[in-house]
Amino acid sequence: MLEKIYKNILITKKYNRNILSLVFIISLFAISSCADTKKAMYFNVPEDASLSNITMPEDLVIQKNDILGISITSLSPEAAAIYNPGNVLVNSDGTIQIPTLGSVTAAGLTKNALKQKITNELTQKKLLVEPTVTITFVNNRIVVLGEVGRPGVLPFSNERLSIIEAVGLAGDLPMSADKQNVLLIREENGTKIFRHLDLSSRNIFASPYYYLKSNDVVYVQPTKAKLKSNTEPRIPGWITFGISTLSLIVGVAVIFLNK
Repeated sequence: MLEKIYKNILITKKYNRNILSLVFIISLFAISSCADTKKAMYFNVPEDASLSNITMPEDLVIQKNDILGISITSLSPEAAAIYNPGNVLVNSDGTIQIPTLGSVTAAGLTKNALKQKITNELTQKKLLVEPTVTITFVNNRIVVLGEVGRPGVLPFSNERLSIIEAVGLAGDLPMSADKQNVLLIREENGTKIFRHLDLSSRNIFASPYYYLKSNDVVYVQPTKAKLKSNTEPRIPGWITFGISTLSLIVGVAVIFLNK
């Protein structure tokens, strides 16, 4: 009787070990899948949340060699037509040329400041009645390289362009892109600045580098798996998947055959 009870205990322990082994194998696959999924996600916001105290970037300042689109209108379209320069280049001395007004300093001013300056001069000199001045940046551009759908030079006319918008313009990021390690290269006052950004974190929206500046370079680095695949002999994906699946089936079979 005692011998029978002892055998039953051994069988139960063996059965429990087999079940635990199976659960362990399945858990490994689940954890691996979960980790890969998190890396592939943007922002990682598991539930509703809010970010506060986000600092907006300062308005862009006009620089030498910028190209500005300038349009001037008034109550008399015919009178305003002669003052429209179209696209103008900011000269090496920081000035632009406006018909009749002549040389106007632009470098170091924001668009709104230059707009107000031109408006005041036209009004004070009684050249136009209630003039309206519109200014746009014509040659704003960024460079997006690396693991994106369409790498290259991306022009933009808006005063601000976020890194998320840049990624969208570049054709989004494939699964081989490392969203946690996106490099931003910027030049400020003759100094190169390098910043690593994590697009998988919602904190990207609060980053002072969320909004890009003209001539920024964005480099999306590949994942370690992509780098490894490029340096090792390539094995078709279906073979790798088949080996993994076969290994799982064999492992499960061995467990139950040893029951």
